[in-house]
Amino acid sequence: MYRHYFLFSIIIYLCTSFKTFSQQIPYEFFDYKLKNLLFDCGENWENNTNFSSPRFREFLKENQKNDSLNIKTQIGLKNRSKALEIYGFLHFNYKINFFGYLYPRLVNDISEFERYSGIPMDINRGGFISGETDMSGIGYENKWVCLEIVRGRESIGAGENINLTMKYNSPAYDYFRLSSNYGKIKVNYLNGFLESNSDQINRYIVFKGLEWTNKKSLIIGFSETIIYSGYNRGLDFGYLNPISSHLEVELNNHLNVIGSEAANAVWQFHFDLFFRKKFRLSFNYLIDEFVLDQSELDWGKEHGNGYSSRFSYTPIKTDKIICTLFSSVISIGTPTLRHGNGTNNFIQRSKPLGWEYGSDARESSLGLNIFNRKNFISEFKIGKLSIGEESLIFRPYEEYKDYLKDDFPSGDVISSNIMYLKFEYWWLQNISGELILNLNDGNFEREESYFKVGIKVY
Repeated sequence: MYRHYFLFSIIIYLCTSFKTFSQQIPYEFFDYKLKNLLFDCGENWENNTNFSSPRFREFLKENQKNDSLNIKTQIGLKNRSKALEIYGFLHFNYKINFFGYLYPRLVNDISEFERYSGIPMDINRGGFISGETDMSGIGYENKWVCLEIVRGRESIGAGENINLTMKYNSPAYDYFRLSSNYGKIKVNYLNGFLESNSDQINRYIVFKGLEWTNKKSLIIGFSETIIYSGYNRGLDFGYLNPISSHLEVELNNHLNVIGSEAANAVWQFHFDLFFRKKFRLSFNYLIDEFVLDQSELDWGKEHGNGYSSRFSYTPIKTDKIICTLFSSVISIGTPTLRHGNGTNNFIQRSKPLGWEYGSDARESSLGLNIFNRKNFISEFKIGKLSIGEESLIFRPYEEYKDYLKDDFPSGDVISSNIMYLKFEYWWLQNISGELILNLNDGNFEREESYFKVGIKVY
């Protein structure tokens, strides 16, 4: 059966064009990895931001902006061990500024592919048991504003792979996005629908961010992220104002549900700096609840916070190769990203919206990235991971146990030494292979050791 799919993909490739122009880049695509590798060595920083996933428009050349209508398609196959994925990517631009895109996926194993969240069916079609639209959108974009209706996800925060509240590998959700670029100042607003559960509880997400950049080496940002929910709750007009504050709206009863149990907000500070032509320092600090009252301090209440930092050093940067060393630390407190109402936790389809280990956890790591500027990327990382029993990954929709100071991580802690190695090589522009080795010595069943070999043809 796989042979037939392979031949089918080759035929489709010969009949289609696969170079797309703008809007969100799927995480699996080469351009996504390229963007982050270049940021680490100081290239393309005029397009760096804390508040958006990579976009194809960043790779546009001026001579590609002349046609009034561009329609580009890509259909491909990805084989990983015994798992198979067939995907398509359709993109169109009308007069450059109007755009639409679609990225559907079909799989025969829902556990083998990154960030896949489709629901498996009891029956299969041609060997496939599940399908979903991973990304789609339609909108308008020019040099200073972007408005779009999207299915996908955003990566919020400074630095590569150290996001706390929203990350590229979460399950997809539907949202409206408005962003604006005023040169050195950028703003971003997002209002979306997460999911409904069997008890008819509707869950929503809102994000507001403001950042300043010198477009060369420094970005400083502040953001607010809100999860709100309720029985048959509709879209809350109180959160449609992109420059309002959750605290003002909630405390003054401007919401469609009265009280403080209907929404959960967190605030972040973001810092990204490239200096001395070789070094990059990225830092995010998260505040969920900050204890100020003396009575609460005497009671033993703790702060709800978290942070992440990453330091990279690029000792080798030539026209033929980039070599970057990095270290990172991620720590999210025990009650952080939870709420007194568990449906306001930072969760989507029972998985964290941000860091894949949720909360009540700490990870430290060292790594190396190598890119030959042509067709080969390697990633290597070693580290130590500790996860407490109050992590979001164990009790995704339950409220926090309490806000009292205790050991961190809490309860029965799962500790693991980890090693991750990945090679990707492109034989041709449309054929690539990968090798992934993930080892750990802990008893965390969601992070079992594995070895995978895959090939992608489109």
